[in-house]
Amino acid sequence: AEAAARPILAALQSVEGRGGIEVRLRAGAPVPVGDYIFWDAESSPALRALCEHAQQAVRPQLGMQKMPPWCDKLPAAEQASRRVYLDRFGTVNAGEFFRPHVTLAYVHGSRIPAIILPESNFRVSRLHVSAVGEYGTVLSDGEFGSVQLTAAPSPLGPLAACV
Repeated sequence: AEAAARPILAALQSVEGRGGIEVRLRAGAPVPVGDYIFWDAESSPALRALCEHAQQAVRPQLGMQKMPPWCDKLPAAEQASRRVYLDRFGTVNAGEFFRPHVTLAYVHGSRIPAIILPESNFRVSRLHVSAVGEYGTVLSDGEFGSVQLTAAPSPLGPLAACV
């Protein structure tokens, strides 16, 4: 995994020093998506561009990816659009399907916590490349490296990598 991370970090060096990305996490109840709950963020051109750049940096390391089974339930036109993104970026969640968020938990639909989240605004100043565990969990001890986007470190540290 560390060997696979080296070319990703090298590809991400082109965003180093370009400036941080402002992120606004929305207030309200967490959003259930399948068996996950998300804290949704506002999408912005800068955040979309950074994520697209990260997707392109990771793409050569992914190999051929299969369409996720849940895509079978989508309308044919959406499946076709997502297939294009899968071929280009290695993910079906790009382009108009890009949904910035912080994954809060893996739960079963009936166990979604009854909480209200506050709005939270912060600036992402560092992009981290980390190992990912089961259910897409970013492992705190699995960082392979990072790229500094701004001159000052993020006060949130690794949380900034989860967006």
